[in-house]
Amino acid sequence: MLVKFLLTISVVFGSLVSFFDGLWFAEAELPFNGLAVKEQMAESQKLPRAAESPSLFDLTAWQVQRAAILAIAENNPNFLPIRDWEINDPEVEAKSAIIFNSNKDKILYQKNPEQVLPIASLTKLMTAMLVFENLGTDEIISISQKAIDGYGEQSGLRQNEKITAGNLLNILLIESSNDAAVALAE
Repeated sequence: MLVKFLLTISVVFGSLVSFFDGLWFAEAELPFNGLAVKEQMAESQKLPRAAESPSLFDLTAWQVQRAAILAIAENNPNFLPIRDWEINDPEVEAKSAIIFNSNKDKILYQKNPEQVLPIASLTKLMTAMLVFENLGTDEIISISQKAIDGYGEQSGLRQNEKITAGNLLNILLIESSNDAAVALAE
């Protein structure tokens, strides 16, 4: 009942410091996030109960919620969630993968990072990037016999067919078409 009352009051009223069970708690640097409650109260943060203590109406929602959660957690050690560090690696079907945080220069995940693999369609992505930088998507391209005679995935282009660079990019990226890649490269 007290918890419901405190949580209800927490939505309505606000202040800079919180008061609970005869102690003042200096506001923590990080607000309660629902995952854990860290009690970081040094002796210097404890202030005696005094006449200038804030009333319940001066408390912020965060402070009342924190006080209520601390009260519940104190009486029930199973209340707070416990982080499960036994986390399985993600299921990745690729032969090799890496996730790198460039802001922190840190590898977050890797699977067979030393395995050498063909770059496959990465070249097609580079081709698309160069087309965007150097050609307009409305530019007309004539398909050559060399483009048609290429190896790998073919999209059925015909010699001397006229097609826009934008449409060739679609064929290149959606169908992974080698003939479109050669036509754009020419």
